[in-house]
Amino acid sequence: MESKNLPSNIVQGLASLFLDTGPSVQVTRLVSYLDANYAVDCFNAGQKERYVLKVHNAESSANVAYLEAQTAAILHLLAHGVPTARPMPCKDDPHTFVLMRQLGAEQSLSSQAVRLFQWIDYPAMGTAPQDSTLQRSWGCIMGHVTNALADFDHPAMHQHHDWNMMVAADIIQQRTAELEHFTEHQRHLVLSAAQQLMQHSQQLSASLPCQVCHADSNEANLLTDPARQQVSTLGRGAARVACMLGAREVKSHVHCCHRYTHAVPVPPVSLSAFLVQGT
Repeated sequence: MESKNLPSNIVQGLASLFLDTGPSVQVTRLVSYLDANYAVDCFNAGQKERYVLKVHNAESSANVAYLEAQTAAILHLLAHGVPTARPMPCKDDPHTFVLMRQLGAEQSLSSQAVRLFQWIDYPAMGTAPQDSTLQRSWGCIMGHVTNALADFDHPAMHQHHDWNMMVAADIIQQRTAELEHFTEHQRHLVLSAAQQLMQHSQQLSASLPCQVCHADSNEANLLTDPARQQVSTLGRGAARVACMLGAREVKSHVHCCHRYTHAVPVPPVSLSAFLVQGT
């Protein structure tokens, strides 16, 4: 369930837990999927700084360990020289990046997780004209992300998730039962394919590479600077440790990207991994 829209004064109060907002603040609700995202513009001495306040939905708020793992991954990227939208720590504790707050009058309401990020002022890649330069930049930035995360790990990144190829067969079997309009023949074909997938996954699991992956690279989660043909990545919280066929393909793709950048100079890319501004 999507988080309810919050009054501007509540959003401003939440943002003030992370930074000194200054005398003038403007709040704008952003288009979002399950969470509630707000652009927070702080005006001070004629200067404007923009941030994204993210109020997580109930399901995400119940998994604070994973939200903290996301923060650790972003800080890891920063430490490895990968430019990214920086998560803002709590003013009272520089080591705390996720705050839990009960948002509503009812005592029965559970607390929701709140985070603040720097704003990345680029449009979504899906809205930009597509060409080979933009596609190459996409490949380069994801290569940077994958290489930087190769030596990162966190216990919460090992949690179960439906996109892991090792559990795909089980997920297919569960979801097939929900497809009411499938004929018995269609259902049989899908379940047979799932059974074969399970057998091959079990055989390959021991030899496939395994690392934390971004796992949500698409045109809706990519930002682009049209003037410089640069790509920045956004994410919806899909990063997990994955042992799957795609992991080996990603490794090959990374090497191809780096060979290409040695031959053809590409402008430096900027990155805001795992941050959600509007999706």
